[in-house]
Amino acid sequence: MRTEMQIMVCSPNETDGFAEMIASLVQGGDVIGLIGPLGAGKTRFTQALFRALGTSDYVRSPSFALVNEYESHLRLVHMDFYRLDAAEDIFDLGYEEYLSPDTIVVIEWADRALEYLPQTRILLTFELVAENPEARRITLEAVSQRAVMFVEEVVSRWRCSRSRRV
Repeated sequence: MRTEMQIMVCSPNETDGFAEMIASLVQGGDVIGLIGPLGAGKTRFTQALFRALGTSDYVRSPSFALVNEYESHLRLVHMDFYRLDAAEDIFDLGYEEYLSPDTIVVIEWADRALEYLPQTRILLTFELVAENPEARRITLEAVSQRAVMFVEEVVSRWRCSRSRRV
């Protein structure tokens, strides 16, 4: 079972709205992998997601720290694999210790260690859109049954919310 679906966000504020909508669907144990070039909106998405999940802390990119933790009703973990020398280095970060039912893990540059992420992961690939420098095409990908259902619900809700605005 595998699905891949795309949505479009037209501005940073829409990226925030998209993250807030996803926050209403995530649950403890979820791993969200983010893929995309520098400046594509991965950190902004995570900031909006974690705000919507209830953290009052300033969410910053863990590019140098590699892992940042935040508290809300769940433990929120923000990882960044950009500076890893090898995919196996995620285990030096204590990666496996964060995979628990009371934690939501968001991983920037997830493609650097994709083979070690759980099959239940949800991948979001952010692409720049040449015609509009503020727009992003986001591809959602899932392989497990729960993740596929999650992606289908996200895309359905997003399309519904966009059609109401038009």
